Amino acid sequence: MQMDPLNAQDDEGVLRSLGYKQVLHRSWGAFTTTTITISAMSVLTSISASFATGLTYGGPAVCIWGWLGVSFCMLCIALGMAELCSAYPTSGGMYYWQYRLAGRTSGPFACWLTGWLNLLGQIAAVSAVAFLCSGLISTMASMASTVGGAEHITFTPAQDLGIYGAVIFLVALLNSCGLHVLTLCTQAGGMFHLAGVLLLVLIVPLMATTHQPASWVFGHFESAQAESVGITNYFNIAILGLLLPAYSYTGMDGPCHMSEEVEGASMHPPKAILHGWAVMFVGGLSLIISLLFSITSIESVLSEDSASGGNAVAQIMYDAAMQRFGTPHVGVGLMAVIIVGVFFCNVATMTYVSRILFCYSRDRAVPLSSLWLKVEPRTKSPIAAVWGVALAAFCLGLPMLGSYTAFNAILSLSTISLIIVYVSPITARITWGRNHFTPGPFNLGVWTYPIGAISTLWALFSTVVFCLPIEMPVNTDNLNYAAAAFIGTCTISIGMFYFPVFGAYKWFKGPAHTVDDDSAHDKYEVAEGGKQVAGGAAAAGDARDVDVDVDVCAAAK
Repeated sequence: MQMDPLNAQDDEGVLRSLGYKQVLHRSWGAFTTTTITISAMSVLTSISASFATGLTYGGPAVCIWGWLGVSFCMLCIALGMAELCSAYPTSGGMYYWQYRLAGRTSGPFACWLTGWLNLLGQIAAVSAVAFLCSGLISTMASMASTVGGAEHITFTPAQDLGIYGAVIFLVALLNSCGLHVLTLCTQAGGMFHLAGVLLLVLIVPLMATTHQPASWVFGHFESAQAESVGITNYFNIAILGLLLPAYSYTGMDGPCHMSEEVEGASMHPPKAILHGWAVMFVGGLSLIISLLFSITSIESVLSEDSASGGNAVAQIMYDAAMQRFGTPHVGVGLMAVIIVGVFFCNVATMTYVSRILFCYSRDRAVPLSSLWLKVEPRTKSPIAAVWGVALAAFCLGLPMLGSYTAFNAILSLSTISLIIVYVSPITARITWGRNHFTPGPFNLGVWTYPIGAISTLWALFSTVVFCLPIEMPVNTDNLNYAAAAFIGTCTISIGMFYFPVFGAYKWFKGPAHTVDDDSAHDKYEVAEGGKQVAGGAAAAGDARDVDVDVDVCAAAK
């Protein structure tokens, strides 16, 4: 593995070699780029969302040892992504990588399919995180209502919708306040996650007066909960438990999509990917171990009749506070730490997903491209893209309100789509695209092929796992709709590309070349005074191929 010095890089020159003029404002350094990764991956979000899954399918043994195994596979994916991000530091990320590696003939289709899977998967992630945040707020209010013996607060669908909509609105609003505010928010979010995870890791076991033995935490295989929902095969139970770590490692691509706003874009985003993986690995494992030592019993924390309504992490904190203080106030209060962390995760996710929409619009790969291209001169951000993502996420999340089946389907759709999008360029790098690739400063060298092979095998395996039924016998209420949702997304994307006469195969030739476009400055609406000037390649519908010769890229490096 090789890392060349940063001072050899000219960010704007490298971006021009990839076919794009510098439009977005470069102001982020290594620290901010790392903090957006920490927030986007979010230990607090991941564990609070999926810890119950690990407890149900395999329990402590699968939670811990499965975390170690999956983390190794995700490290390989992180390394592969870092190498490609270093070679192609553009906000298009994986869909641009796929185009360059697939070649001129099949590149446009590979780019199109990868791009749409990524965009829809990322919007689903924004929606799922907002839904989780609103659900945690409801859970905290319900837990607080039981203090003193009162009955649970029950939220109406209208109230749930209001909380969900408010979360997305506030997230979009913060993303619209300008780069200075967004930078501070991103840095605060990353630091809050580090402090929040450390706080929970220490305080939860300190509050609990009884603890599980180490032999149980590291060796107990729990099958009773899975058997209660019809899953009796131990191997099947164990692989379903891997969903806990598999859900957790999405969001690693955040720094890639911020590349055009980062100084030292060929090195800082790749490093941020690996730093994000490291924080998730250490922080996630520490939090899992802390919660397992503090748990009363798996059955009690998963019970829907508990104070938390089946939220395992919340119930563990509730029970620990009751043991120590005789009142759950502290445990309920600690829910605020998780809620704030999930909110910061949503802010970070919205930030880089809006850049994805901006980038795809630059290449005319989405409807209403000219609208999402707008860069507001005062904030130096693609504000229209922010609100476009917010609206799409809000609409996508409506089926989840009142339906955890829909929530699991959308979460699984997001995770499957993103794993495939992450790995497909890595697979292309070691197969048909190996002769098209010129390494950047971060280069895996001889490790490229074994790392790529492990990444590819894990993507194939995990895709199957995400589509397995989680209850037996299967019915309409417990059916895992992930496979249907994923196949439907692929079918729609392919249909849009090959639709007779009007399909994208007629006009989409891959990323657009804006370097030699004299009207590019006007096209992105950053002209002097912020006034749009019509015309140019975008208005004329001219999407030119950007298959820049690899020698040009090498010279720029």
